Amino acid sequence: MKSIYRMLFFIGILCFTSFSCKEDTAEVEDCGCDSETIEIYENVRGTISRFKDMYYITLNLEDNKLSLQPCEELNTSLKNVGLEITFSGEMKKRCTLESGSFVFTPFPFIIKNISESNQD
Repeated sequence: MKSIYRMLFFIGILCFTSFSCKEDTAEVEDCGCDSETIEIYENVRGTISRFKDMYYITLNLEDNKLSLQPCEELNTSLKNVGLEITFSGEMKKRCTLESGSFVFTPFPFIIKNISESNQD
């Protein structure tokens, strides 16, 4: 009879440890300014835009507009909404938000070169 209680005791301990010792396996999303580069742009034109206190670059593509959030703050001389610029840099992976969120999230962007566009 003692052996049955011992066996049940050890099975209970085994079950307890197998369920309580699991590590949190939630993956940390690799996104933002330190993530992999997903697109490289060279000497493309864009426009400085602003949403609340955030300045970003709007890139007009053939079929849509793309919003790029500089990873470093823009120079004061470039913080002019509507300013046409020419820039080069690396677009990074955008972090996903919880489903159902309608928050505006531009792509992180590392600027390699930026200047005002010459008026043609």
